[in-house]
Amino acid sequence: MKERYEFARAHLSWTIDDWKKVIFSDETKVNRIGSDGLQWTWTNGDKLKDFQVQHMIKHGGGSLMLWGCLTWHGVEYLSNIKGSINSDFYIGILEDELMKTIDWYDLEKEDIIFQQDNASIHTAKKVSEWLDNNNITVLRWPSHSPDLNPIENL
Repeated sequence: MKERYEFARAHLSWTIDDWKKVIFSDETKVNRIGSDGLQWTWTNGDKLKDFQVQHMIKHGGGSLMLWGCLTWHGVEYLSNIKGSINSDFYIGILEDELMKTIDWYDLEKEDIIFQQDNASIHTAKKVSEWLDNNNITVLRWPSHSPDLNPIENL
């Protein structure tokens, strides 16, 4: 909570033009069918009808893991993540999708502020060095704060 408060205080004077410089990013898992979370159904006590029951699907029906980003100008390139992600794979995403987004909107790398959460792959030394070497400023993000990221609402 303290970290979120400090983040809010540090950015209290930011203008809309400051926030327009931020490229928000995140990964997400999209299930083909259903949800990973618990699901509840309330009934009036009668026998369940077929439409009230979610049938089991062998192997869960499949899912897709994606990385994406959002700029003031709009959403842009998605990257399909196959298998596990490590710092080298993440740097590949940044080299491809982030750089394509910067080029697409004719942005200057030196003018943008890149947002990412604090996942260990994002904060790995290799990734930090890549961002530094490419003159990309990173927005220091408070831990456990996905609700502050507008990309979560897409």
